[in-house]
Amino acid sequence: YSDSLLGRVWQVVTPILNAGIYYVIFGVLLGTKRGIDNYPAFLIAGVFAFNYMQTAITASEACIPRNEKLIQAFRFPKLVLPLATAWQQVQQYLVSLAVLAIAVLLTGEPVTAMWLLLPVVVLLQVVAEQGIGLGERAAAEDHFGATAAAAGDSDVHGRWARPVGGRHPRRGDDQPEGGHAR
Repeated sequence: YSDSLLGRVWQVVTPILNAGIYYVIFGVLLGTKRGIDNYPAFLIAGVFAFNYMQTAITASEACIPRNEKLIQAFRFPKLVLPLATAWQQVQQYLVSLAVLAIAVLLTGEPVTAMWLLLPVVVLLQVVAEQGIGLGERAAAEDHFGATAAAAGDSDVHGRWARPVGGRHPRRGDDQPEGGHAR
């Protein structure tokens, strides 16, 4: 969606609308804004950061199965794909951060020396999302096997949600965790 004007507008408008909804629910109805200086700026920053992390982790986890034919056709390090995906997500996040800076300034927040730490925070977010995304991918390959994980037939979160020793919904068998018979 980042290749079209409407996609770029949607990328910025969605977190702003989410922040507005969260403000009404948490700030007005539940009254959680008490005691937080400049609650709208705090909320908007959190929503933008969460949206970036959610999108980046999902894209990082899915980029290897999505490019399986490319991986089979050429010899190159598979790590290049999640890193390229992360770079694409960071570029989109920088646009969101520009909108965030404007929104925060409009709420009356002053520019201080702490703003100079923003590149460090973004770098830490990239490292964290890469670790989480690749960790989920590795967990899927460990649990479902490399073939199922490469085909995108994994549900890492479902692994933790089902009862211990329960039947796997996709395998339909009673194999123990990890898929190996004992």
